[in-house]
Amino acid sequence: MVFSSLGMADLQCQAKCEDQPDCNAFCQRIDFKGGDCQPPFYQFCCCETQCLTSELPVYMRTGLQ
Repeated sequence: MVFSSLGMADLQCQAKCEDQPDCNAFCQRIDFKGGDCQPPFYQFCCCETQCLTSELPVYMRTGLQ
């Protein structure tokens, strides 16, 4: 699953939301950028694996729109 918003974020679902109600904190604890429970049923906690474009080094942002 890939989402785009200012950059690319690959999501890896790591746990069930019923087991990890604070999905974002859980993902950060296991060294991911963050995360949230994903639709359609919001049952899986999916963690973001890549940084946002604004956090890339300047030379990598050149030419990005």
